[in-house]
Amino acid sequence: MRLLVVADVHGRLGDLLDAIDSQPEARHVFCLGDGVEQYEEAAALYPDRHFHIVRGNCDPGAHYPTFGEIVLGGVTIVYTHGHMEHVKYGLETAIEVARTHGADLLLYGHTHVQHRDYEDGLHIFNPGSVGYRGQYGVVDITPNGQMMTIGITL
Repeated sequence: MRLLVVADVHGRLGDLLDAIDSQPEARHVFCLGDGVEQYEEAAALYPDRHFHIVRGNCDPGAHYPTFGEIVLGGVTIVYTHGHMEHVKYGLETAIEVARTHGADLLLYGHTHVQHRDYEDGLHIFNPGSVGYRGQYGVVDITPNGQMMTIGITL
């Protein structure tokens, strides 16, 4: 199962659509804030995909939560923009939240910098900024629940 992970669109709908078009097999799109309006527009254009949206610090008044959790393919995924967990100053809080929820995968944005790590059973992934850097990510989950994260630049 392939997941598309995008963050920090900041008004650049075309870049978001390019990322979605580049991954036709990704049925789940994780939208990690700072672009809620563009995520909603994309969701309307791709009704065959499941959009998982959280709001970021640049999404004032958006009705989405700042945190989400879902199990896909036997993998527990925690996703957030990251501003509430202060990820620009370190990942400790975000990792603690993910571990509290029994996560196998932590997805976050906010820093605009791609990052991949693995720490004691937790995959940690930031796709970068699709709007400012043309970056996004994919996560492949195998039938036995193994994961691989990939950072991509358009």
